[in-house]
Amino acid sequence: MRLYKKYLKITLSRCVCWCVRLVMVEREQRKNMEALLNIVLKPIEWFFPTLMTVPVSIVARAMLNKTLMPVIDKVEIIGNSDMHVVATN
Repeated sequence: MRLYKKYLKITLSRCVCWCVRLVMVEREQRKNMEALLNIVLKPIEWFFPTLMTVPVSIVARAMLNKTLMPVIDKVEIIGNSDMHVVATN
């Protein structure tokens, strides 16, 4: 209970929840199912980039850009399509 009371004292200027459906990562050591999933999802990522997958570079760029933006809402939930928009700003 004391630990919970400590967290109540923390005030944040912003809370951003990143709701990523599937992060695409290029790894050196892949398992067979990961390789198969990557082959299947590559065309979906190519034709519909905001539907299911998000590359790690887009997630990182969106997080950096969101940090530098002025605070509009205290709590924000950012999904795949919003992440692409924030990454390009």
